Amino acid sequence: GNPVYFNKTIESCLNQTYEHVEVIIVDKNEFIIGKSSTCDYKVEGNPSISRQHAKITCKEGVYYLEDLNSLNHTSINGENISGLVEIDDQTTFKLADEEFSFFISEE
Repeated sequence: GNPVYFNKTIESCLNQTYEHVEVIIVDKNEFIIGKSSTCDYKVEGNPSISRQHAKITCKEGVYYLEDLNSLNHTSINGENISGLVEIDDQTTFKLADEEFSFFISEE
């Protein structure tokens, strides 16, 4: 299958978004993001992120984002999500106020 990853968007104090600082590879069918050290990707230094905040799930080659009853929600295009929401190449999503971009590599 194609490698799948998401980028953490880092904003400078000048409000210019620098393309990528960190690439997170989604290498399993259920990939949990949060601030707990048991998560597949640990978000550091952001108190608004829940211990287990969101999950990316792959089912039959389709990827879904799910909020894990987090305190500050998960959103796509400013809309808080509930249940499984399909995500595609270049979907941007936020966990609380932390922004990420999802990519499916063509390689």
